[in-house]
Amino acid sequence: MLEANDQQSEQQSQILEQVFARLKELHAAASEGRSDEERIQAGMRDLILGATTLKAKQALIAVELHKLLEQADTEKWSAARLAEEMNIIRKDTTAQIFAENWYESTLSTAEHQIHAATYGTNMFRFDLRMKMANNPTREDLQKFGIIMFDVDGLRSFKDCTSHAETTRFLQGVVRILINPQGPTRKRLADRGIDVIPMATGGDEFVLYLKGNSPISQPMIDEIITSFQQEISSSAELQKMLNFDSEKTLIQYGLPSSAQRKNFAKMERTEQLETLKKIRATLPEKFIPHIAGGGALLTEGIALAAEKDEHDLQGTDECFLSLREKIVYSTIDLAEDRQTTNKESDKQKRRRIDERQFQFETRGSEARKLQEHINVLEKEIASVRGQIGSLLGTDDPQACPLQEQMTLLTQKYASMRAQFAPLIERERKELEQLTEDIVFFETFIKSMRSQYERLLQSDRTEALAAQEHISALESQIETMRIRKEARLADFSSLATAL
Repeated sequence: MLEANDQQSEQQSQILEQVFARLKELHAAASEGRSDEERIQAGMRDLILGATTLKAKQALIAVELHKLLEQADTEKWSAARLAEEMNIIRKDTTAQIFAENWYESTLSTAEHQIHAATYGTNMFRFDLRMKMANNPTREDLQKFGIIMFDVDGLRSFKDCTSHAETTRFLQGVVRILINPQGPTRKRLADRGIDVIPMATGGDEFVLYLKGNSPISQPMIDEIITSFQQEISSSAELQKMLNFDSEKTLIQYGLPSSAQRKNFAKMERTEQLETLKKIRATLPEKFIPHIAGGGALLTEGIALAAEKDEHDLQGTDECFLSLREKIVYSTIDLAEDRQTTNKESDKQKRRRIDERQFQFETRGSEARKLQEHINVLEKEIASVRGQIGSLLGTDDPQACPLQEQMTLLTQKYASMRAQFAPLIERERKELEQLTEDIVFFETFIKSMRSQYERLLQSDRTEALAAQEHISALESQIETMRIRKEARLADFSSLATAL
């Protein structure tokens, strides 16, 4: 076993060395002409500012320059001063537009702003370029990592509250991730690890890590665990959902208008009994949970080489295309681990607290069916116990109990039959989403290759191609979110069945 591990480690080391040499070779070939800093500035501008935004920027600058020209004419400015003031306006306007595009608008507040996903991934790209420009060592590639986080049970949280409260809850999660004085962020700062937290849409967050020294997988796991503990123990987040509130119980346990109308017609004693039953299905108190998974850049390199070994060394490969494969392989690996850990963490909590698991089960329909199945399982177990104690006697109660057992078993089978179509429907939709995502990923890969070729010949067409790529990436990100939701629904249904 030790020999096998040593052999695998040696193979990974060789792959890393080969790709590192290839990166240096391609970077040197791409460095003719503009400096790396110029390339980075141009790349960031082109990636974040689409054609519409650029037109709006130009219009805004034109208005400001018109005012400036009137002031310069009135006050008799010199040509040098006018040129300086015009340059300031252009820079300030560009900075403002960049700032607006670099932050996620829904979850950012005036005091606590979190970056959009495009900012972190672009910084990942451009840090790699700058690293390659400064005569790097192979160890430098071990200083980068990505962590993906996903909030558990957010749909159930919304079932208890509202969209506005759900957004406020996610903004609370943001405050923990971006707080430089938080225990996890302080430990990372002490270790010389910079963190860029990003909101990628819905209930998903990403951390881009850049260290002064190599980052290891145990360090990634430690960071994930530390943030999970911070969020689960946050008194502020726990207070955002009160399971003893009558409003919360009605919102969660009586989701349809018909149920609420019937509840309103009940006598108060019957209402209280109904609320008591709903409360018994919920955990003792609200404990927020997030699932996490992370990957190192070096692992992304190994995965990129495994998926695309020939092209990494191919004549059509360039620095930009190789870098994209490495960046996205790192992100994909972190996302896969986050998805795996999410289900694993939920099953661990299920063994500790069944009610917590039931609360986090996504979809009210699946949750209600699971509750019915749980009740039937308890009744069947009880009847089996009674039959077992009577089978050895001539007690006349044995036959009626056996009949009751048969009826309960049939009812249980009927409930499972209702569950089966839900699972099949979710499975088909998940398969279709997966096929769509693979198609778009392949198409985007082709577009990126076209973009690289156009950069060498026609910049206008290259910008149009990049704009198309950005639109496709936005579309595929939406599909990824839908896929994750379907995957969670499917996992919950499959587990219940």
